[in-house]
Amino acid sequence: MPAIRAGEPVPTAQWLRRRRGHWQHESSRDYLQAGCRIICALPAPLHGASPTARALRYEELQISLRTAGATHIACLAVSDTPTMARWARQLGLQGLDLIADRDGAFTRAMGMASMTAGGHLDTCGYGLLVQEGYIAGLFPTEAAGGGPEDADDADRLLRRLNPMASGPELYGLLTRRGCRHSARARRRLRHCGLRYVEIMVGRDISERALRALSAADETPQVFVSGTLLGDLQALEAYLREQRIGQGY
Repeated sequence: MPAIRAGEPVPTAQWLRRRRGHWQHESSRDYLQAGCRIICALPAPLHGASPTARALRYEELQISLRTAGATHIACLAVSDTPTMARWARQLGLQGLDLIADRDGAFTRAMGMASMTAGGHLDTCGYGLLVQEGYIAGLFPTEAAGGGPEDADDADRLLRRLNPMASGPELYGLLTRRGCRHSARARRRLRHCGLRYVEIMVGRDISERALRALSAADETPQVFVSGTLLGDLQALEAYLREQRIGQGY
C-alpha cells in the first residue's frame, strides 16, 4: 500500500527534471507546490509495452488534461537522464516533462518502490494528481491481486479533473495545393504529434465550400473538434497558449 494518502503533502526529495532540453536539479516540493500537477510513474523497462502505452496516452490527452485544469504533466522513472531522454525522443514525446528519480528517493517516500528481476530499485506504475502541494489522487496501475498493468490511469485522472471531459481534440485542415502556409500548418501539427484530417480545396471541396465553412478565402483554415480556430497565425497562438510542442 502507498505510504502517502490523499490529503497529505507531497514528500520532499531531490530529482532531475528535463524541460526544453535541459536537466536541472530540483526539489519535488518546489515542482509540486503550486497549481495542479500530474505525474505518470513508469516502471522499468521504459521501452516495455505498458510504459510506452501509458506515456503515449498522457501525450495524447495532454490538451484535455490541461483544459481540465492540469498545469504540468510529467513522466517519472527511477532511471538515469540519458536513458529517459533517448526514450522520450524515440516516442516523440513533446508536451510532457521528464523526471529522473535516479536514486529513488521520491519513489521510496511515496511508498511506491519495487524491485526489478535483477534486484534494482524501481517504481510501481501509478498516476499521481497533486493540487497545491497536496495529494489529490493516486491511481496505481497494477490490477488487484498483482495482475498485469492497466494503462488507463491517464483517462481516470482526466475523469477525476472533469467527469464530463471528452477525449483528445480532433484537428482538421482546409488547405490548398502549393500553399506554403498550409504546408507549415501540416508540419506544425506533425511536430506536435497531433493527428489531423486534411481537406484540400480544389480536390475535396470547392472554393465556395471553403468560404461557406470558414467565411474566409485564404488557407489553411484550422478546425479543432468541429470549431473553427482560424488561419496559421491562429493555430500558432493556440499551440502557444496550450503549451503544445514546446519540446525538450
